[in-house]
Amino acid sequence: ARLPTSKNESKAPKRNRFMYDSIFILIFQLERIAKLLHSCGFIIFALMENSKPYREFGDFLREVFPYKVQKISINAGFTCPNRDGAIGTRGCIFCAGDGSGAFAADRALDIPEQIEAAKARVAGKNGSGKYIAYFQNFTNTYGSLARMEQLFTQALAPEDVVALSVATRPDCLPDAVIALLQRLNTEKPVWVEL
Repeated sequence: ARLPTSKNESKAPKRNRFMYDSIFILIFQLERIAKLLHSCGFIIFALMENSKPYREFGDFLREVFPYKVQKISINAGFTCPNRDGAIGTRGCIFCAGDGSGAFAADRALDIPEQIEAAKARVAGKNGSGKYIAYFQNFTNTYGSLARMEQLFTQALAPEDVVALSVATRPDCLPDAVIALLQRLNTEKPVWVEL
């Protein structure tokens, strides 16, 4: 075996301790949030015992609802701490300029109008099915609690909207928001997408 020729060559490369600590913290936070949401009555998706290492959302919907269900994207005009200057202004690398809500209706429309426009857009695919109101753009729990309650309640009002799905970030779920989502979850299913 060849001996090291310099002092630096004999040292093994150091692992990026910060990266591993950050991954652990992220996993810990996600587990904590999942436990908290589950304790509030939210459904937490689990892995299925099948040939896939994951559970498909469509399979879950078929188990829960006896009819076809289609997500319809809603743009409530929320922002994000990585865009408004609270943390940054450039956004996240995985988030498009429109907040990853390319299929959402025009945010100039109110929530009932956006729901009707989205239903018309997917009518050919959904037929006489039901809908999931999907607040997709940006961080939909980052803002006024009163405004969230108003918008989410409007989205759940139509009879053919059977669930609410809210896209957000783990660091934007304070206790008051979780309490609101828990209360709404007693009316119709509420899902939080992180």
